[in-house]
Amino acid sequence: MPTARLTKRIVDSLEPGERPVVVYDTDLTGFGVRIMPSGFKSWIVEYRPGDGGRAVAKKRMTLGATNTVTAEQARRKARDILSAANLGSDPAGERARNRETPTLKEFAERYLREEAESKLKERTVANYRIYFRKHAVPRIGSLKLNAITKADLARMHSAIGKDKPATANRVLEAISSLYRYADTAGQVEEGFNPTRGIKHFRERTRERFLSMEELQRLGATLRLAETE
Repeated sequence: MPTARLTKRIVDSLEPGERPVVVYDTDLTGFGVRIMPSGFKSWIVEYRPGDGGRAVAKKRMTLGATNTVTAEQARRKARDILSAANLGSDPAGERARNRETPTLKEFAERYLREEAESKLKERTVANYRIYFRKHAVPRIGSLKLNAITKADLARMHSAIGKDKPATANRVLEAISSLYRYADTAGQVEEGFNPTRGIKHFRERTRERFLSMEELQRLGATLRLAETE
């Protein structure tokens, strides 16, 4: 297992062989550089998740190409990952889960198809579809479900609410419903819903007067109630 104090000068001097080879750093255990037969070089870090015992298989993460990430940047990244692993985290597993997590745009279609259409009124589903397509997706649709924060939603809610406070509230309700289903479907951590705690805008109540026909029906109903 070749080792060296990995600096830019040392890494630049490493020559490729017939097979991929990893040269490990002498100062930071688990940190290394991988050299491919093509000459491509990338920084890597290896660790054992969980309790880190010998029986646990090592995991490897690529930190970037040596021509775009400096030795010191890669070393700092590797140190952070190793520290997290020592505290019981699994950075490689978390990265894989993040890649599998859908974006809001992707999951909105699934939510409407699998959940909303079978449980909500047709008009509500139509409105939710508009809220997602017109308001939510253009602003946060490209973000992963588990990466959207309360601050992201608060900014969106505020921006929509400048002109349409009632619509802003309905968009927030649609997203909240989406996250409840995402929780059930195992797409986010249990209980994760970044809409919680965002205060709705005050909505103006509409005053409507009964028509003459409606007044006559109401009068007839009240007279009938009195006689009975």
